[in-house]
Amino acid sequence: RQYQDIGVHAAEWYDVQSTIRSVTEHLPLEGISLSINIDRLAIYADPLIGKVFYNIMENSLRHGEHVTRMSFDCRNADSDIVIIFRDDGVGVPEDQKEKIFLQGFGKHTGLGMYLSRAILSITGIRIQETGEPGKGAQFEMVVPPGAFRL
Repeated sequence: RQYQDIGVHAAEWYDVQSTIRSVTEHLPLEGISLSINIDRLAIYADPLIGKVFYNIMENSLRHGEHVTRMSFDCRNADSDIVIIFRDDGVGVPEDQKEKIFLQGFGKHTGLGMYLSRAILSITGIRIQETGEPGKGAQFEMVVPPGAFRL
């Protein structure tokens, strides 16, 4: 029900750091070190962009087993900007890196990462899991030219 409005409302510009900070208020992050090393980056995204950041962090808490650190960073990659989330949990097994984005896959509802990919794709943002199993999860969101402002 929360996601019935994907793509219904026009995309807008969102400050990444403030969007992440706003969703952290709804997560139990006691005992978790969170760093957000993203300044002055805005992305053009569906109004449900906050749910994407929420889902990534909530999945980290739910499935990471022993997460104590989470971070958000960004880097240039050719003409794109890449937003990177990392945690220090158990990571995602190699054979599940793409499956986690399939509808119905997973230990909970099987919708969070599937819908996150759908929300991002509306404005051409791609997401993939690139972490090393056993060393933590890492999600990279590749934002194409025209969908970010510095």
